[in-house]
Formats: sequence, C-alpha cells, structure tokens
Amino acid sequence: LHPAFPNPFNGTTTLSFEIPKKGPVSIYIYNIRGEQVSHIINEPQLAGKQSIQWDPNPLPSGIYFCRMQFGQQSKTIKLLFMK
Repeated sequence: LHPAFPNPFNGTTTLSFEIPKKGPVSIYIYNIRGEQVSHIINEPQLAGKQSIQWDPNPLPSGIYFCRMQFGQQSKTIKLLFMK
C-alpha cells in the first residue's frame, strides 16, 4: 500500500498498491475511533501495481485510516479528508 495521493484531500483520493502475485486483497477504511466506515475491495487481484479511487462522501472531514491486507501481510496508512 503506497501513500494516498493527494493527502490531505477534498473530494477523492487515489489508493495505490502493489502485490507480488495474484491473491486475495482486502482494503477497508476506518475512522479515528477504529470503526469501519468503508469497504473498498475484498477479492482476488492480479499481481502488479493497481490503484483505486476513494470518495469519502458523505463522511465528515477528519482523519481516517486505510488498511490493506494481502495474505498474512497488512499495512495501514493515514488519510486526512478536508471538506
């Protein structure tokens, strides 16, 4: 999972990731309280670089966390959404 661009953002942001082989990928967004607020993907993806647009509307401005899991590996990045 690469840093989101743009970040901070207003509107949408691009979430990019790269995986070494085909396999199941899960990407979820959590608010500052740790509550899941968005489900981006939860399905097998092809190997290589990929990117997905995330539109947080109608969520309020604030700090969010994007967590990606691939197999036993996971990574979390911080997102700042400003309306």
